[in-house]
Amino acid sequence: MTQRAVATDRVAKSADATSAASGAAYGEHVRRDTDLSDPISPSRVRVRAVVMSVGRLVITVLVIGVLWNGLRILGVLPTDQVPAAGTVVRTTVSLLGDGTLVDPLGETVRAFLAGLAASVVIGVPLGFLVGRLQLADDALGLTLDLLRPIPAVALVPVAVVVLGLGLTMQVALIAFASIWPIVYNTRYGARNIDPLLVDASRLVGLSRTAMAWRVLLPAALPSIMTGVRLAAAVAVVLTIVTELVASGTGLGYFVSTTQQAGDNDSAFAGVLLAALLGTVVNALVRLMEQRLTSWHTHRQALT
Repeated sequence: MTQRAVATDRVAKSADATSAASGAAYGEHVRRDTDLSDPISPSRVRVRAVVMSVGRLVITVLVIGVLWNGLRILGVLPTDQVPAAGTVVRTTVSLLGDGTLVDPLGETVRAFLAGLAASVVIGVPLGFLVGRLQLADDALGLTLDLLRPIPAVALVPVAVVVLGLGLTMQVALIAFASIWPIVYNTRYGARNIDPLLVDASRLVGLSRTAMAWRVLLPAALPSIMTGVRLAAAVAVVLTIVTELVASGTGLGYFVSTTQQAGDNDSAFAGVLLAALLGTVVNALVRLMEQRLTSWHTHRQALT
């Protein structure tokens, strides 16, 4: 065998060894990525996330309590008007236990859910309409921009005259205030749908209705859920405000009447319960957003 043949044979063996090593390394990498026996299972990740969320909530409550009592000690908050943080917590638990706060809380939740549902039912189709059709955007864009800055609280007297006191007036004002994040986020999501998705839907013969439900709505869902999350926070605030001003029911009315009666402990208990309601609503909407748009998060991670 000549020296050239020997050298060629050595190069070939070296290339085969390198290829085998690379294949083995790649196989081990794939095995590690797809190993179902990974100690960090999805259930453990969820449990860890819940524990961390609860821990952050507890720490936040403790910090607020310390600041609250510190401001009372320093005289920033009048001690004769503002109860201690511990007193507010005990009063809240007591009023929930004897049922005093249960009915107002239920009335607030009912008005909140009705107003938010109305804003979603109206806001999502309207956002899609102005987002997908330029003609509709040209016709309605200026009107939406004029109505959006109007504070819902300023419409309370008009709503009382037109709709009267009660749930209908509350739902109308809550929906008016919370619809705008949904409309504008839905319009953004609908306007930025990948044209390739639309073209592919037409190629496979989907009808317009099927395309809307199976392609357009899922593609815009991340933006829609962002709007719903923002709208939920607005809806909680407007629910309490309408109850304070003109409703006669709910947590806002409870806070107003107990404060006027000089029962500051109960009034602050109502405020604390309203804050807890807002926290729970935000957590639930975030959880729903994560569940419905998990595919979007995974797609972003891959890109």
